[in-house]
Amino acid sequence: MLKQGHLGSQGFLRAKKRCTLDKMNDERKYLTGIEVEKLMVATKGSRNEARDRCLILLMFGHGLRVSEACGLTLAQVDTWW
Repeated sequence: MLKQGHLGSQGFLRAKKRCTLDKMNDERKYLTGIEVEKLMVATKGSRNEARDRCLILLMFGHGLRVSEACGLTLAQVDTWW
């Protein structure tokens, strides 16, 4: 049973591809701005809110993977301000 679809150029009903979470993960390897905002909201009220928010922004802004962020040392971080 086709729930969603559209008529192709020849008038046949074509079903839309269903997008599963596994399929999305195979195609996209990054977080969207909306997903980052959800992570930021999730840190509110936590014991280490400032640390968590800074780490999320650092990772998103510089495109770091979790393993890369976890491997950072203080000497690798520019703390000029």
